[in-house]
Amino acid sequence: MNVKSAFTYAFRKENWQNVLLIPSLFLIGMTAINLAYRFIVVFPTVFQTVLEHPHMSPYARARLNYQTQTSPQMLLMDLFLLILMLPVQGYFWELVHTWQTHGMEAPAPRWKGRLTEYAVYGIQLILCGFVNIIPLILTGLTLGLVAPWTMAPYFLAAKEKTVMSFIKQYPRAVSVGLSRYLPVLGTFYLLVLIGVIAIIPGILLVLTIVGFFVFVYVLKIASLHLMTQAYAIHTSDDEASSI
Repeated sequence: MNVKSAFTYAFRKENWQNVLLIPSLFLIGMTAINLAYRFIVVFPTVFQTVLEHPHMSPYARARLNYQTQTSPQMLLMDLFLLILMLPVQGYFWELVHTWQTHGMEAPAPRWKGRLTEYAVYGIQLILCGFVNIIPLILTGLTLGLVAPWTMAPYFLAAKEKTVMSFIKQYPRAVSVGLSRYLPVLGTFYLLVLIGVIAIIPGILLVLTIVGFFVFVYVLKIASLHLMTQAYAIHTSDDEASSI
């Protein structure tokens, strides 16, 4: 497994704009819209209510905050932010397919002319998450021991990137998860360890804002790169096969 390649992939001259710059701009835009809405609409409402009721109990304040966060307007804003990030989610699914088809060193796919396509992939990926909710819960309950099976459909369906192809991959995921069990499980725990170690630099990079967003995507790309290596699924334009 090439760990160095996983963490340097995003910084290569031919890749950084597509895998770091553009996704970070999406995330920055989402964060800016979210913060602006909260400062302009949410926080003043809560603050005004607290001023009008200075003797409000902590429980009442917590309840007011909960009601504000779950208001129809706030839920609509959350939905809007989710839609905004759909192309990024779909792009990374396409990135996995690029690696599976052209090798782990292949240049990252471009964004030009494919925004709508990536958004559609993102919608499909979200729907796959709903379909796979019970297996994902089992992954947490078993401390990752079933991860090689529960995550396999995402990588097996990276070629078609549809909910139907995702569902059809469940039977194959059993054999792939079994044949690649130790490499995938080891990679899963490695990524958990990396995530824990990354907490401290992540907190420090929050102060730079942009640095934090770049840091987030470097970790995401490295995680996908390592897991794609672990599953060793190879596809072509005509067929998909696992080794």
